[in-house]
Amino acid sequence: MALAVGFIGLGNMGRPMALNLVKHGFPLVVHDIDPAKVEPLRARGAAVADSAERVAASADRTICMVETTAQAEAVIAGERGIIHGAAPGHIVICMSTIDPFVVRRLADTLATRDVAMLDAPVSGGTERAATGELSIIGGGAAATFEVCRDLFKAMGTKLFHVGGLGQGLAMKLVNNMLVQVNTVAVAEALVMGVKAGLDPRTIYEVVRVSTGTSSAFERRVPRILARDFSPTGTVDISYKDQELETGFAKQLGVPLLLANVSQQSTRWPGRPAWASRTGPPSSRCSSGSRACRSAARSLGALRGPHGLSENRGAPRLRPGASERMGGLGGPSKSRPSGTPTLQPMQVMFSGVICRRR
Repeated sequence: MALAVGFIGLGNMGRPMALNLVKHGFPLVVHDIDPAKVEPLRARGAAVADSAERVAASADRTICMVETTAQAEAVIAGERGIIHGAAPGHIVICMSTIDPFVVRRLADTLATRDVAMLDAPVSGGTERAATGELSIIGGGAAATFEVCRDLFKAMGTKLFHVGGLGQGLAMKLVNNMLVQVNTVAVAEALVMGVKAGLDPRTIYEVVRVSTGTSSAFERRVPRILARDFSPTGTVDISYKDQELETGFAKQLGVPLLLANVSQQSTRWPGRPAWASRTGPPSSRCSSGSRACRSAARSLGALRGPHGLSENRGAPRLRPGASERMGGLGGPSKSRPSGTPTLQPMQVMFSGVICRRR
C-alpha cells in the first residue's frame, strides 16, 4: 500500500495545491513553519508533522513548495530536512521557483541516499492554483515524472516534461521574465496613451486585437479598467524571481538588458536595497498587477480637460503618495508640497497597495 504524500509549504500557492490533492483522494501529511497554515488541511483530514524530516518519514513522495532557494535547501537537506526522513526510493518534488543550479546540487546530495528528485515549478497564480488548472513544468528523469503524473494531474491541467533536472526551473524563469518585462511595458504604454488624450478603454480595445497584445496585457488591463486592485502576490516574490532570472543568466554568460531594467521597478516604491527582506508585514506590497495596477491609479491624474495633462511636465505626487511609496521599507519622510515631479515609471508605483501576507 502506498504511503501518504508529503506537502511542505502551505502559503498562498501551496495551500490550494495541497487542498486539491485532498480533493482528489490523496492522503496527505503536511508541514509549515506557521502553525495556523496547517489548520485548513488538518480540517480536511490531513495529518500534520512538526518537521520536514517527519513528513518524509511518513510519505513516499514529498512536495516542497516554499518561497526561496534558502528555504528549499533547509527543507530538503537541512538539519531536520527531508533527507533525514526519506527512505530509499523516495521522490522529492521541488515545486518552488528557485535556483536551477541549487536544485541539481540538492539532487546529487539526495542521490547518495537513493532518493530521487524532480523540479516541477508551476505557472498560473493563485486563481489557477485554487481551481486545479496550473501549468506544471517538470525537469528530471522522464520515468520519475511519470510516477508523479497522478499528483500533477490533481493540481494542474497543462503538464510539461521539458528535460533533465533543472530544466523545468529554467523554463519557468524564461516564462517569468517575459511576463515581468511585458508588465512594465504595458504600464508605460497605458500612461503614455492616456497622457496623449486616449481613452484607456479604447487603448484596450485596439491593442487587444493588434500586434501589441500579450497575455500580460489581456490579464492586467481589464482589472485596471474595472478598478480591481486586489493583490495576487507580493513584490518580494516578484523581486526574488527576477533576481533568479538575472543571476541564472549571469551564470550562463547571457546578457539580459530588459530583465535587469524591469527588475528595478520593484525598488521604486521606496524600499532600500539593503533593507531586510523579512521585515514587518507593512513592508510587504502586493504585486498582483504590479506596475499596471499602480499605473491605473495615476490615469485620472494625467488627464486634463482637453485630454492632455494640464501640467506639461511629469505629474506630481498627490497628497499622501509619499507615504504610500514609503510603505515598502517603513515610513518615509514627507516631501515639500509640489516637489518632486515624477517621471512616468515612478508614477506607476506611486499607488502601490500594501497588505499583510
